[in-house]
Amino acid sequence: MDPTTILSDARLALEATAGRAAAMLRALPDLEMPLPDPAYWTVRESVVHLVNYAGIYADIAQGMASPVRGLTKENLAAEHDLRIADIPETDPAALADLLLESVDGLLEGTAALPGDQPVIFHGGIGLDVAGLVGISLGEHLLHGYDIAAAVGAPWSIDPGHAHLVLYGYAPCYEHIVNPKTAQGLNAGFGIEIRGGAEFTVRFTDGIYSVEPAGSLPINCTISADPAAFLLVGSGRLSQWPAIALGLYSPGGPDPQLALRFLDLFVYP
Repeated sequence: MDPTTILSDARLALEATAGRAAAMLRALPDLEMPLPDPAYWTVRESVVHLVNYAGIYADIAQGMASPVRGLTKENLAAEHDLRIADIPETDPAALADLLLESVDGLLEGTAALPGDQPVIFHGGIGLDVAGLVGISLGEHLLHGYDIAAAVGAPWSIDPGHAHLVLYGYAPCYEHIVNPKTAQGLNAGFGIEIRGGAEFTVRFTDGIYSVEPAGSLPINCTISADPAAFLLVGSGRLSQWPAIALGLYSPGGPDPQLALRFLDLFVYP
């Protein structure tokens, strides 16, 4: 798909996902439940985070550079906590309204933009508008998943929506390589996101790069359902049940190496 199509699909998916999240919030008596480990936020804090960052992404789409300096866990945690303190609202219905209003602002701000318009994301990373909205969709899908787990509500992730998120994430991976686990690594990983992208990730003396599908040599392969790849990669699902369910399949000459792939990154 081209960026214009991706942007259109991501905007529709974001609107629908925010609506699902808002409906879930309105059914809750309060929002002070803690999210599942390893998160340290409450449901309320997670929603406030989504409200804040929809506004930041709307500004980025309009040509402002992101105010967030980098993608390290420590930097993002400090940024998030600072901004969460700006919104003290605790009423579930009121926060649901703020969530929808913030997403409406992002949708309005991207309605007339081409999907391939360049923007400056966190830490100066270059994206296009389609990828930016895909990342915002990922925020809502993953934090919605966290909230649903905390309150015992159902929450599904459509594979097509996961593909849109992974499109947005693609330029970010080189910026979240774990220098400890990748140090000195020389290996090629053939990646298939089922129903979507195929490519080769190569580490050369620990340096990350992406090559077209089929680029040789390949040390191992990974075939993954897109939603499973998103959940495993973000630390919300262990790769072992995903493998047992056939949603995440290591293979190739050295399948054991494939099991180390996601340890080569530090998801922020």
